[in-house]
Amino acid sequence: SLVRRPTRLVVMDLDDTLWHGVVGDVGSDGVGLDRDSSGHAHIMLQHYLLSLKNAGVLLATCSKNSLDTAKKVFDTRREMILKYDDFVTHEINWNPKSQNIIKILSDLNLTATGTLFLDDSKFEREEVRNSLPEITVPELPEDPECWCEFLSKSSYLTIGRISTEDLSKSSMYHAEMRRKEDAVKYSDYNAFLRSLDLLVMP
Repeated sequence: SLVRRPTRLVVMDLDDTLWHGVVGDVGSDGVGLDRDSSGHAHIMLQHYLLSLKNAGVLLATCSKNSLDTAKKVFDTRREMILKYDDFVTHEINWNPKSQNIIKILSDLNLTATGTLFLDDSKFEREEVRNSLPEITVPELPEDPECWCEFLSKSSYLTIGRISTEDLSKSSMYHAEMRRKEDAVKYSDYNAFLRSLDLLVMP
């Protein structure tokens, strides 16, 4: 049997993956998040991904979209199980997805090993597979209703022993990302350090 390294990071698409429909075409009010029809499979996937996050797996988005348009779904749709801050980072733009995943890994100081990419588009899956062969890219069933069962029964997602540190990973990465963003605002590194109000204990 094939022994995989435990999954540390799941990078996922948004349109027709995290919700039904293309938000740029139908708007935040038009994407399917209803439990009784088109949105059911996507809501179930969100529940599944949230359980992974609660087990210490990091989540990130990688979507060809306008950031403001995509974020509006998180901000206005109460049906969303996953919230914007459940993800440690977002790469929402028009760059190739492999390029965005490389940036995500660099920002998080992670390697491709232990990273899984979810996308409904066969084209995008192949683009990432060819550019980043160490990334795990499941060939998702055509029917989204089968995704959760497929992922849970596959060997694509493995989680090692969960420690207290694992459970706080997301908040730790969020704090680190905020520090990096704040550092960019300061041309003087000493001024940045002073802004942190660090206290050196004897």
